Parts: sequence; C-alpha cells; structure tokens
Amino acid sequence: MLGATSGSRHLRTQIFVLAVCLLVANLATAAVQVLRLDGSLSRVVVEHSNELNPQTGLTLEAWVRLDATTGCQTVIGKGIDSGYWLAVCNGVVTSAIAGVGDTIGAGTDGEISANEWAHVAMTYDGAQRIHYVNGEVVWQQSILSDLPDNTRSLGIGGDGSSATFPGGLFELDGRISEVRIWSYARPIEALRRSLYQMMTEMEPRLIAVFPLEGSPDERFQRHAAILSGTATFSSLSSPPTPYDPFRIRPTSPSPVIDGLCNEGTYQNRERDPSWKRS
Repeated sequence: MLGATSGSRHLRTQIFVLAVCLLVANLATAAVQVLRLDGSLSRVVVEHSNELNPQTGLTLEAWVRLDATTGCQTVIGKGIDSGYWLAVCNGVVTSAIAGVGDTIGAGTDGEISANEWAHVAMTYDGAQRIHYVNGEVVWQQSILSDLPDNTRSLGIGGDGSSATFPGGLFELDGRISEVRIWSYARPIEALRRSLYQMMTEMEPRLIAVFPLEGSPDERFQRHAAILSGTATFSSLSSPPTPYDPFRIRPTSPSPVIDGLCNEGTYQNRERDPSWKRS
C-alpha cells in the first residue's frame, strides 16, 4: 500500500514537471510578429510632435538583430544632420546629436554581431554622451551641445527623413523590437533594471514605446506611426518571450520537450551580460 502511494506521488510529480516544462516551452516558442526590415527604404515613420524634441535630456534604446553589420544602419533617427540619431555602423554603436557624431572609442566590447539580439542605447544629458550594449558602457564622450529641435518625422529602422532622399536614410537590415525614447539621460542602473522588461505602464519622462510586434503602433497611443516601404512583421520571436512583465531572450528556437527543465534549453547564461551574472 505504501509502495502504491509513493508510486502515485512520483507519477503526479512527473506529470506536474512535464506540464510546467510544456508551459515554459510554449512561452519560449510563442510566435511574436517582430518588425522585419530589409534595407530597401523600409522603416517605421512616426509623425513629428514637440514631445519628440526633449530639451532636458535624451535616452534612445532598442533591441536589434542585424542580418549583417556592414555599413551604417539606423535604429532611431530624427534627422542625422539636425536632430538625434542612433545607429550601428560596421558593428559599432554610433550616434549623432544635432549633426555632431563620433564612433571613436567604442572598442571591441561594443561590437554587435550579426544574427544575434543585442540591446543598444545612447544617453545624453547636454554634457556627456554614453553608448551602451546589453547594459554595458562601451563608449562615452564629453560634448556640450544644445539638444536638437526640428520638425522632422522620427524614423525607426531608417532616418525619419533625408535631404537627399531616397539616400541618407541608412536603413536597417534585420529586426528591431521594444524601442523606447526618454526625455532624460537614464542612469545605468535604470537601463539594466528594465532591460528585460516590457514597459506596460507610463513612467515619468518616458516619451514613447514602440513594441513593433505585429503593429507599428506606439504602446500608449501617444504618437502616430506607419509602416513605410517593404517593412513587414516576421514570425521570428522578439528577444524576450511574452511573459508580462518580465521578458527573457530565448536562445533555442526549438526547445526539447522532454519533461526536463534544463537551463540550456531555455537560456544560455553565457550570453547574459556579465553584470547580470554577478
């Protein structure tokens, strides 16, 4: 009798573990229609508003997965010559504020690899500009400049507009997700805290969030956005799985459903930033 009871408990435990692993696997493989750009005039165009010209500080951040890293590819742009611009140039995070740009000093730690999700960010407080990759500072520069104030459209995956259109957009070739714009220079602790989270509620000084999952719409319906060119949404999952409010990047496209919740099936710790593992 005791043996039968123990066997039943063991069976129930196995069933429970399998159910949990199936749930995790379903979350990890959920098909999220993330924005796909092919570098041919495709981008998201956001209508100009005064709110998109913050004067007290600026943070631009996004998840990107580039098909190739050659050339310059815009992540967020509101006029490379007169506004602000965040891009990846030959694998290195690059930015410009009112036409002032620089890529020197990024170093190998700041290089972006093709076909891998990476979080890129730029902050500027009117005196210092800082570049980040996956929550790590990869370059910084002291520079005094007024924050730009123009009436151009904002572009995601390509500059919003260009004086030499169709040239000068520096379109992105790959995928992009969870674009955020803030009206202050976010400190490193704040960037890291929200790196793997969705912004589902408005926060102070948060200007806009563009999830870019199945739609170009801004999450809080504060800014009008449309798809331009050949921009589409692909079935490749965005960097995190949609488990609100936390989002974790899956590293295996086809988790093994074997009843075992192995760490390697759902997340490779070696790909986490060093600060996350400490």
